[in-house]
Amino acid sequence: MSIFDKFFTKFAYKFDKGYPDMNNDQDVLLLESLISEAIGEKFSLEEGAADVKIRQELIDKNPGFFDTQSDSRRIANKNKISADEFVKIVKDTFTIDNVIVHPPNSGPNKKPSVHSSSKFNMFEFEVDGKKYLFILSGGASANVGQQFEDKITSNLKDAIGLSMSDIEDEQTKQILNKLNINPQDLTKVDQTGGQDTKRTINPEAGPQDRGKTISDVTVIANNKPYYLSIKNKTGDNIYNGGTISSITYNKEDNKVEFDQSKYNSDKLKQSVFNMFDIDPIKVTDGLNDYIEDKGTEPSWQDVNIDKDEVMGFIGSAVDYGYYYVREEGNGVKVIHLESPEDVDKLIGKITYAKVKYPGKGVKSTYARVGLKDSEQGLRYIEVQIRNASGGIANPVIKVQTK
Repeated sequence: MSIFDKFFTKFAYKFDKGYPDMNNDQDVLLLESLISEAIGEKFSLEEGAADVKIRQELIDKNPGFFDTQSDSRRIANKNKISADEFVKIVKDTFTIDNVIVHPPNSGPNKKPSVHSSSKFNMFEFEVDGKKYLFILSGGASANVGQQFEDKITSNLKDAIGLSMSDIEDEQTKQILNKLNINPQDLTKVDQTGGQDTKRTINPEAGPQDRGKTISDVTVIANNKPYYLSIKNKTGDNIYNGGTISSITYNKEDNKVEFDQSKYNSDKLKQSVFNMFDIDPIKVTDGLNDYIEDKGTEPSWQDVNIDKDEVMGFIGSAVDYGYYYVREEGNGVKVIHLESPEDVDKLIGKITYAKVKYPGKGVKSTYARVGLKDSEQGLRYIEVQIRNASGGIANPVIKVQTK
């Protein structure tokens, strides 16, 4: 006998017909009440239907990535995408700005909720004013970078109210010492990495005070916020520049196409291409060579750039007003980017610029800017133009430090 058979056999006497009549409002209310009592939290058939509808829309609009599971609040992660990639897909699918990530055993993603997970992240967002909570189960829902951020957040929360000598985790001690915070003055630690972090890059303005937007973890001590950007050993992204809508994939013809009118209308993306002397036609042709597996393997090409303009671009990608916390060995390196001058010291001076287009065996476009005299030993900044989910169409702009 299934669990449903046992449930309805046990409570059949409560319904006039011996079973719940879904066209009878009283039966529906009674059924919801019985299920709520059984699972230990409020249950609504209407909300469950809404969960199923939103989940199906996410699946249908992103074919091949997800699948259903028996729990309407769980989504199977078929492509093993990361938490960051899932956040982006949710934002793009429903045209929303905020997605909150609840790591395992935190916030609403912990017992006694029956929909919680001790292994996978929960994602909270609103569509048309209604809140949804979904578990992305299986695959890499918490990638290595996300796991490190989760660990830092958890350890900082555990440190609230302790004396420094009582804190066992060395990375937590290093962070608090660098921030000059007495853990007994800590009052709040928020993981904010899943919230809206859109920044419009502005090469003319250069670095701006946008630590609150950049922050992955925000620490409050003595009523003062401290904004932390958390990176694990391999974390090198400093800016995500959005989708290039002018480069699309025609499934019917199995061909990448370039839309000149869309390119002309997106001034920001156009300015990035111009700044690094990137030819969008060569990007398109190279992607088609990749699809057809023809030609020779791409190589680097020297390009001419305006160094002051590129410095402004890099500075705007980095910005300031936060602490850059990077995993290093068994500890962490903490860099306080407090001013535009700190950003200049971090970057150093530009020495060269070169570009590599897509082609046989390569589906990304790279623009690399060599650096010297960086106080943190940066060797170069790299602008990557690629599909973040492993596809070809609608590549995004990412800026990374190396």
